[in-house]
Amino acid sequence: MAKLRARPFSDLEAGMSKAALAESERIYARLREEMALGEIREAAGLSQEEMAERLKVNQAQVSRLEKRGDLKISTLARVVGALGGRLQVTAEFGGKKVTLRGLTPGHDVVRKKKPVAAKHSLGKVRSRKPMSAAKGARAPQRA
Repeated sequence: MAKLRARPFSDLEAGMSKAALAESERIYARLREEMALGEIREAAGLSQEEMAERLKVNQAQVSRLEKRGDLKISTLARVVGALGGRLQVTAEFGGKKVTLRGLTPGHDVVRKKKPVAAKHSLGKVRSRKPMSAAKGARAPQRA
């Protein structure tokens, strides 16, 4: 059986068509945009020990964190921040992308104040609190 030897990628590229080269570049660009946490850490040139130091945890915790499939947004924001980035959460609705705000530390959600009174179905305004809980109301006394 013939021995397989490693060949430089440039040798493979030399024999590829222009269409194949373009497809290869498209796949490579997509892979650069989609990386696991460990891959991002490695691309940043950090070891798990160095990352642990930045996050003030131990190396084993960094290892578990990189393997975990479900993270809190705040934890992910801390990790991305330790790598020098900023977390941005984007939702996609039928091709339209919307950046969600208020999910990461330091980005408060703007909340609307709830109305003090609500309209009754007959159009009368009634208090949200029951009369017994309303300010100044007294509970009925028994004789």
